Amino acid sequence: MTIVRPVFSIVFGLVLVISLSLKVVTLTRVVGPKPTVAWSELALLLEQQGFQTSYRPATHNDLTWVSGAAGACRVQVTEVDPQGWNQSLVAQVAKDNQLFYLFSGEIFSEQPTVRTRLIYYWNKLNRYVGINLRHYPVLAFVATPACQDLPLRELASL
Repeated sequence: MTIVRPVFSIVFGLVLVISLSLKVVTLTRVVGPKPTVAWSELALLLEQQGFQTSYRPATHNDLTWVSGAAGACRVQVTEVDPQGWNQSLVAQVAKDNQLFYLFSGEIFSEQPTVRTRLIYYWNKLNRYVGINLRHYPVLAFVATPACQDLPLRELASL
């Protein structure tokens, strides 16, 4: 009985040291997803639909936006966080305009945060163990009421 306790303590200590060393190695790697949507692709797709486009890079308190204008129609597209942290910012930008979320080839009127979070964390877990799955960005698409026949399907397929 007296031998079991020290052996158990030593084994537990070794497991703890190994576990912590693996975590340190993992935390020093870059585990974020590689960007999959090029802003130039978004702009090109809008230009093919007849929009004059512009690009506004992210600042410390805003998102990167690709904007398009065709007559009275104005659109803005940005990649949002899969956890839904940007929802209030996007809602402020949208105001009385149309707002759509594009994810995994589908179009939503509200961000499907449960789904996007689950896929984000599943992909993150896989990256930790060295498996790279396809990254599906969540795009927010804002359009003025004057816009008709928006290229949502094409954008969702990017």
